[in-house]
Amino acid sequence: MHSYRRDLDMLRDRRFTLLLVARTISVLGSSLAPVALAFGVLALPGATAPTLAVVLTAEALPMVAFILVGGVIADRLPRHRVMMAGPSGMTSTKLCSGSSSKPSRVPNTPSSTPADLASTSPGTAHATPDH
Repeated sequence: MHSYRRDLDMLRDRRFTLLLVARTISVLGSSLAPVALAFGVLALPGATAPTLAVVLTAEALPMVAFILVGGVIADRLPRHRVMMAGPSGMTSTKLCSGSSSKPSRVPNTPSSTPADLASTSPGTAHATPDH
């Protein structure tokens, strides 16, 4: 029989609680992004279901490519470095491209790109130790 008390004891560690809250917010935001993108695309004049399919496919393909590359990087480098480099690279890219200061032409477009999400996912997959 499994004791859930031991699992809940991890919440007393402030660092774990902060990680849990941050990852929960991140995953929720990332999960809602395709829904927001769908509403944004379908709100455009003349947009149809095939238009939405093309846009969602264009969003998914870079995610797959970057996750494969990110997985290799995460396997070869220490996880704490990958976890620090992913968001830092994401911020640098956004600042250099100006994407954080320019409003999008598509309403409700998510601020996280597939490359952003893929750069942080592999390193955080095993951030907590197994018990």
